[in-house]
Amino acid sequence: MARVRFENKRVNMSKLSQFGFEPNQNGQYQFRTLIMQGQFEMIIELNTDGSLNTTLTDTTTSEVYVLHLTSQAHGQFVGQVAQAYQDVLYNIEQHCYDNDVFQSTPERKLIAQVKAVYGDDLEFLWPKFPQNAVWRRSDTHKWYGALLTVTSDKNWRCRAQHML
Repeated sequence: MARVRFENKRVNMSKLSQFGFEPNQNGQYQFRTLIMQGQFEMIIELNTDGSLNTTLTDTTTSEVYVLHLTSQAHGQFVGQVAQAYQDVLYNIEQHCYDNDVFQSTPERKLIAQVKAVYGDDLEFLWPKFPQNAVWRRSDTHKWYGALLTVTSDKNWRCRAQHML
């Protein structure tokens, strides 16, 4: 079993059943799918903290398969299994999780205030910069606000302090 956590993401509970997750007897959610033309069954269980436990089982032998998780395993077949496994996780991340980059109290207050006043959510437009987001007008799609993550080497206050 492998534990997966998506960085700067928060599970959106309302999207789980749409994707195919079903509640299990423990009150958690579980998703099952076949990969590699049915050679493996992938079981994904959602933990209360939003992380996932994954198990990959060979459908012929009913044995748990783990070679796709080790960096020492090489070969075309292992690579194909690893890619299929990652594709499922990527699909879950895209369809069941929301961005959760801005976690400080001032950021959360600002996001809630904009939502309350204007009804707008942040949009994460740039895959190359997943920690930057904007608010846009719904009618013109023009930006009226942005939350950007700036590293300390680009922060003018830090540079000014370093110059002194």
